Amino acid sequence: GIPIAPEEKVVPEPSIKVARAAQILGVNPQGIRECLKNKRLPFGEAVKTSSGRYTYFISSRLFDEYLKEHNL
Repeated sequence: GIPIAPEEKVVPEPSIKVARAAQILGVNPQGIRECLKNKRLPFGEAVKTSSGRYTYFISSRLFDEYLKEHNL
């Protein structure tokens, strides 16, 4: 038979909410959402669900790096 790899445990990466990121950056949450949809921010992504809505993910680690790079 075909060897099957043992199931990997996926550990979710720590994330922060759009509203919190917007608060820290001093911008409107909708602006963050639009930039994530257009791939204009390096710390997260927007994923379109089957219902046509978007779900947003912001990596805590990448967000922290972004803040440091921009002295925020």
